[in-house]
Amino acid sequence: MKDRESYNPLNFFVALRLYERKRDEIRRKYNQIHHKLNKLQKQYGKLADEAGKRKRVFAEKILEEISFRNQAIITLKETTELEEMSFREQIELWFTTNRMRKSDFLSLITLEKRLHYWDGVPNQTNQKISELPDELDFIALRDAVFMDKVEYDQDCYLFDQFLHDVMKFIDENPGAMFGAFQKSFGAISTYTAHTDEFGRIANLEPNKPNLTVVH
Repeated sequence: MKDRESYNPLNFFVALRLYERKRDEIRRKYNQIHHKLNKLQKQYGKLADEAGKRKRVFAEKILEEISFRNQAIITLKETTELEEMSFREQIELWFTTNRMRKSDFLSLITLEKRLHYWDGVPNQTNQKISELPDELDFIALRDAVFMDKVEYDQDCYLFDQFLHDVMKFIDENPGAMFGAFQKSFGAISTYTAHTDEFGRIANLEPNKPNLTVVH
């Protein structure tokens, strides 16, 4: 930036869009790898179950080999785990010194053009866009992409930035989201799943109910 005579601040969003598209491509490949590894793990689990029924030295060697290969799969899954990142704070910081014209905003996103969403709800993107101000601040952009979802859902890099923050909050505060869910839909039974070394569900343990004192 310092070497250039001029720099368009919108380049930040152009770069972010390209970056998220590349991450989506990598994420899809990693998901395919994980699916195959999970399937392979379960096959090793079945072999281990059969070998465990036999008490011979050969069976013990088979179990050792299975354990070694299973550990290799676990390591490979960990190394291909794509950490989610959010640039919401950087977007908000961008708006402390800039404003975005409506025309620029529309050029930086892929619009949702379907007449209806997957659940049959009519698409109101054109109406939402017509209601946007001529210049967007951070709140206007956030509401447009996260609340009104004007982006195409297969290319919604701005929506993803806010979604990552929400998912991070849920991971860090699981009780808060579950409490809100119960408040809206009533008490429900939940379970904690315990898995064996091959990733198979070995036990479902009922969670203690979240009791509320009623006066």
